[in-house]
Parts: sequence; structure tokens; C-alpha cells
Amino acid sequence: MKRGNCPVLNARCTQMAHVHALHWTRPVKDCIQPMLEGYEIGMKTGSIDSAFWCICFHQECSICTGAPLKSLLEDLKTFTRQMGDCNAEKQLLLLRLTQSALTKLVDPNHEGSNEECLTTIFKKEGEEAMAVAFPMWQMHACCFLREHKKVADMSLEWWAKIMKILPAQVNRIKTSFVGALSCMALLRPDTKNSKKKKHMKHAQECYAKIQSWTRKRCPNSVIHEALLDAEWMAVRKELSLARKNYETAALLAGRRGFAHLQALSNERFAMHLREIGDNHEA
Repeated sequence: MKRGNCPVLNARCTQMAHVHALHWTRPVKDCIQPMLEGYEIGMKTGSIDSAFWCICFHQECSICTGAPLKSLLEDLKTFTRQMGDCNAEKQLLLLRLTQSALTKLVDPNHEGSNEECLTTIFKKEGEEAMAVAFPMWQMHACCFLREHKKVADMSLEWWAKIMKILPAQVNRIKTSFVGALSCMALLRPDTKNSKKKKHMKHAQECYAKIQSWTRKRCPNSVIHEALLDAEWMAVRKELSLARKNYETAALLAGRRGFAHLQALSNERFAMHLREIGDNHEA
């Protein structure tokens, strides 16, 4: 945001400029309101560019915490229209990719849009950070739709690039999580998989990254780690530990209001129970 002569406003603008990185030290839900405030301050002070970046991060964190998708889509229509009116081209392109992922989650049979075209534009303009947004959001949506082979293969190609290009964003947690989960899903004994060694190695790499963030007391990787603990125990056939961790993951997600992760934890738990023959509990 543009800095003026007011020390209070300057301090507030500095906070908003870095608010997208606060999720490493505080729950991501607590970062959403400051981002919205940053948008409002930017619109009032004429810092349109910063205001719209705040909205981009606001939408990303809202998705991560499990906000209702249809409501988010309605909000996105308003914000994309506003960005178009203000000629905020970069933020508009990024938000359209976010919108595409939300549309896929709401309607998996949706025909799709011009994501490849947008990604090409990012590459031509040298916008590496936004160029990786398309595969990142695609991996996120496909994981929740159980397209695990697609996610695993994309993660093998894109994970390292995303980790390098997006050094401080909440998307690093999400991307590492879906990569690990999808690879682990393909390691089950009854799953045909010609890349098991590659998927095993990649699952461990992404899993270790999540674990390292939890050890450093990142509050937003705890739920992801619990679910990956369960998946890893299921792969290793340590059934009692798998059950315990599935229950823990669902409980933690519910307590923190992460509806999507709570649903995913219960779904993966049910699938594991069916694998071991406990159809009634599943």
C-alpha cells in the first residue's frame, strides 16, 4: 500500500502488505479479517493495487478454511467485475484461476474455461508466481474430487517449482498436503500403479515438509499432518494407529472450522474402513 504522512496508517499498510504470510505464526482464520480490512483501507486511500492483492489472498485463505464455495463464487463475481473496472489486470487474471478451481469443485462436470490461455499470458509476461497458480489450484480441486493419479503426476512436475516460487504463502501447505495425500492414496495394495517408487519418494518428501512446519509450531499444518499420519499408517497397515489419526484429523478440523478438511478426513477414514472390511463403521 502507498505510504502517507500518518504513522498509524503507515503501520497498518505495512501490516497489510505482509499479512499473507501471517499464517505461519497464527491460525489462517485469524488472517482473513485483516486482509479484508486491508482491502477496505486500500480502496479508501486510493491504493487500488494493494487492495486487490489483499482480496486475492483473502479468497485463497477463505477457501483453505472451508468457507461455503457458492458464497465465495458470488463474492468473486463482484471482485472480478470491480477489478475489471479498475484495470487491475494481474489480480484479475489470478482471481479468474481461483474462480476456475471453485467452479470445478462446485460442478465437477463443468466444461472448464481458459486456464491454459491465462497461464500462457503469465509466462509471456514473466509472472512466475502467477504462472504456477493454475497447476496449484488444479491440484487442490482434483484432490478433493479424488482424481489422485492426476494430482500425483502434477505434483511430481510442479511441487518443487511452487515451493521455490511461492516462499511465504499458505498455498505451500495446501500444495504439499494434496501432493502427499494423493501419492499415498496410490500406494494402497489394491491400487494399480506403475510409478509406486516415484510416488512413495514424493509422498515422503511432501509429508516431511508438512511435519517440519508443525515442528516449527506453524498452527495451520497440524490438521494436514494428522490426516497424512493416518494415510501413512494405512499404507503401512498399522491399522490401530491409522484409525486413531483419522479420528484426530476429523476432530481437529471440526474444532477449527475447516469444513473441507473435516469432510475429507471422514471420507478417507470411511474408505480405509472399507478396505479392511469394516463396512458397517464405514
